[in-house]
Amino acid sequence: GPERFWGRVRAKIEAMDPEAFATLGPLLIAQQGVEDRLAEICCPTTVVVGAEDADFLAPSRLLEAEIRGAVRVEIPDAAHSPQIENPQPWLAAIRDHLARARG
Repeated sequence: GPERFWGRVRAKIEAMDPEAFATLGPLLIAQQGVEDRLAEICCPTTVVVGAEDADFLAPSRLLEAEIRGAVRVEIPDAAHSPQIENPQPWLAAIRDHLARARG
């Protein structure tokens, strides 16, 4: 439930080294994007996104559009951690991906 989820988020943040966190953020933002190379991906790809993860819905659609054969799965009732927030649909998506990859 929400208490467990937010407790995990809080614990992860509290465990972070403040200097590392302060250094990593700007580096991630400054990192050159790879959007122009997505078409080079040629392995089975499943893009999993929580339906409530507003910041990642559009990027997940871009991945689906640009990676040949990619399958996008939107997990209902989940945001940034669908594997925790709604594990059964997430697990189904992973199983479907593995079945396709082994196909």
